[in-house]
Amino acid sequence: MKKILNLLVAVLLCSMLKAQTATIYRSGLPLSPTYSTLKTALQNVIKGDEIRLSAHTFNEFNDSIKTFIRIKGTISGIDTTTIDGKGLGAVLYVTAASSISTDTVILQDMIITGGNNPGVSGGTHTGGGIASSGQVALKGNMIVRNNRCGASGAGISSNGTLILIGGEGTGSSIIKIYNNINDYAIGRGGGIYTFQADFFMQGNVQITNNTAYTGAGFYSFRAAFNKIIFDSKAGTIEIKNNKAEENGGGIFIASPPMGPGTIGTGVQFKGNIIIDGNTAKGKGGAIGNSDSMRLIGPGIQITNNQADGGGGAFYGHLKSVGGYTILDNVLVSGNSTALKGGGFYVDYNHNLQVNNSQIINNQANGAGAASALHNDNKTSINNTRIYNPTTTAARQLEVQNNFVLNSSQCWWGESDTTGLIKH
Repeated sequence: MKKILNLLVAVLLCSMLKAQTATIYRSGLPLSPTYSTLKTALQNVIKGDEIRLSAHTFNEFNDSIKTFIRIKGTISGIDTTTIDGKGLGAVLYVTAASSISTDTVILQDMIITGGNNPGVSGGTHTGGGIASSGQVALKGNMIVRNNRCGASGAGISSNGTLILIGGEGTGSSIIKIYNNINDYAIGRGGGIYTFQADFFMQGNVQITNNTAYTGAGFYSFRAAFNKIIFDSKAGTIEIKNNKAEENGGGIFIASPPMGPGTIGTGVQFKGNIIIDGNTAKGKGGAIGNSDSMRLIGPGIQITNNQADGGGGAFYGHLKSVGGYTILDNVLVSGNSTALKGGGFYVDYNHNLQVNNSQIINNQANGAGAASALHNDNKTSINNTRIYNPTTTAARQLEVQNNFVLNSSQCWWGESDTTGLIKH
């Protein structure tokens, strides 16, 4: 027994004493020397190299990736690769840029944490965990957590192409972005912030418990030619429990400078997407949108979100030129607001179309409010079930402008005193 115990101790000590390594692979073969820090390895790579990080915690910040390489770690139980900025700066800067879509920096199987990019003069810097002006893809099991920023994108900030590729199907790899905080008073995108950039998300991805002024989980301000695509494929995308101090608890999409693009081509959500439990002190508990977007179900569920200022699930607005949102086969359920539009609040110059969907069990608590939808512009509801059986609101729909209710089923609840619709 004593020999066995001594052997176990020896194995454990050997494991603990393994060196922290960053090894460069070129054309599939390891190079020497092996480096003890990622920062040093990055100074010796060329395009196409791969850096393999051992299962250690690399206490590093402001590491700069200037060419197209892959950095691969390990996430497997206690054998985990972590890059920890220790609150001293942003963790990774990606500046490798190219017009060739295959030229992409790849980050795979590691934890990015402890980044802190405080900015200057009230928060001019973006990106606490990853700050990218180039093309970067996160693949496999990636975790971006507990990062802070003085402006926008505490977890990830990008004004280049950003791609998130989780696994597809139960039990496969997953990308998690959580507990990231924007400190600046008007910070955007606590989890992810993109500025005039393409963004693609697919597979298993979770964006949870992030905090920002607007768009706490995800915020995008795109140029007219940029694409923002959420597509779960055979996996599941979850955007949950994010908190905004103003609008868009889960997501906020801001329109391009020249106004929204063609509906359905610039911003799309499709597949299995769950937007649940997000909150906004302003409007749009789940989604705030001043762009044009399309949500394509089945599989999209917008549930149990809350907004103090209106639009428990969704807030659509644009003051100068018109935005447009289309929902196809989407469940909107259990959302609430302290004011108007438990499900939807459609402000001036924004158009909304809801097709083949369900708007059920939503609640508005404002005086004279509507539980399903408050419409100040143009709304069309087609073949949709509207049913909020326990509502205490004055009505289901508040219609101020053009409105079409076509082949839909609209029921009132337990307190039918003033009718279903007020026009």
